[in-house]
Amino acid sequence: MRVGHEVTWSVRPHNFSPEQRKASVAVFFGRKDAQEDNVAELMNRAIPIIPVISKQSMVLHEIPKVLRALNCLDYSNGGMQRVVTAMLESIGLLPRQPSYLSQLPQR
Repeated sequence: MRVGHEVTWSVRPHNFSPEQRKASVAVFFGRKDAQEDNVAELMNRAIPIIPVISKQSMVLHEIPKVLRALNCLDYSNGGMQRVVTAMLESIGLLPRQPSYLSQLPQR
């Protein structure tokens, strides 16, 4: 697969609204005071969203409440390679790999 032909990659688009007929995934890189933008719309359209945190202990600080029910990918455990692997897994182009996902801390 080639980027720009069979695969497209958008970084921080103003509005991510992929065509329904195309396999799509959104990656949400968390940070303090992260904006939700069109997260609710993507969830309503059943587009997979991968929330990414800087490290496991930061879920409550970097991920908005609407995404906290999802497993978060710990960037410190695999970096960008793990993010891309998770993207390919979520749209069915790669079988599931050993999990590096973090669960929301129990309170």
